[in-house]
Parts: sequence; structure tokens; C-alpha cells
Amino acid sequence: MASAHEVMLNELAQGLRPMADGVEWFEGLAEDEQRRVLRLLIYFCGEARARVEDGPETGARSCIRPPRTHRW
Repeated sequence: MASAHEVMLNELAQGLRPMADGVEWFEGLAEDEQRRVLRLLIYFCGEARARVEDGPETGARSCIRPPRTHRW
């Protein structure tokens, strides 16, 4: 069964939820939960065979204010 984080990321990726809702959700998570979500997102990107070239468009679509960097 998918975790709540997996469901949210999948719904955001499919456009079933507005990205602004995803940003609000992510920013409302505790720092350790944000790290878990980012690791999960990295896994999903690997599974989707995301490329470096996909980065700028993905960043623009995410509505996350640059520079937005996290260390985990």
C-alpha cells in the first residue's frame, strides 16, 4: 500500500492536485519529513529515468521559489 507521501507526490505529478497545494504541504512538514519526501522524490525520478535536461522545466513547473536547495 502506498504511503501518504507517495500518494501526494503521484497526485501532484499527474496534475490531480495544484502544485501550490503541494508546496504548502511540503513546507508544512517537519524537516525530517521533508528529507524523507525528497529521498522518495529522488527515487521516483530515478524510476522515471529523469535526465539533467529535465531540471529547468521541472523547476519552473514546481512553483518552488529559486534558489531552493536542501541538503540531506
